[in-house]
Amino acid sequence: MNNRKQKLNFMKKVFFIKLTKRSQIALEFLLVMSITMVMLFPTMSLFSNFVTESTKEVINVQIDYVGKSMIDTAQQMYYYGNSSMTIVEYKFPQRIKEMRINSNPKTNYYEIAFTIELPGGEITKAYPSPIPITNLYPEGLFPNESFTAGIKHFRIENIGPAINIITSPAGKWNEE
Repeated sequence: MNNRKQKLNFMKKVFFIKLTKRSQIALEFLLVMSITMVMLFPTMSLFSNFVTESTKEVINVQIDYVGKSMIDTAQQMYYYGNSSMTIVEYKFPQRIKEMRINSNPKTNYYEIAFTIELPGGEITKAYPSPIPITNLYPEGLFPNESFTAGIKHFRIENIGPAINIITSPAGKWNEE
């Protein structure tokens, strides 16, 4: 019986040691995983913020290029004289909600304005023109297909008292 008791005590010790080892390994695993998560979540947040800011910056740069280039081309056509015309191609980014020409002949104020939907909210970017610009659309509002993402063609022509900026009907001007 003494021998049996010794065997039982020995087995309890071995089982306890194995159980303790298993508990220690599980605890170490949980500790490593928690440290990893504590480091991973802020890193993901920083990366997400970086991507959002980069997206905003890329869209702003593309819109700036389109707006300034349209105004510069309109000025060229104005100074070339009556009936001068050119067709230009622009690559539009996503997230443009509205594109319009705001004009007030009484105050001699003209601009091309873009309304953009960004993660932080809507913004409007306007590019003033020193010369009269117009388009033939109601309230100066370009149709939606004029500013959706992708390559678009515009005809910029001198029609006498102003420069007319209109969009290509389904890309038909790119052959001229």
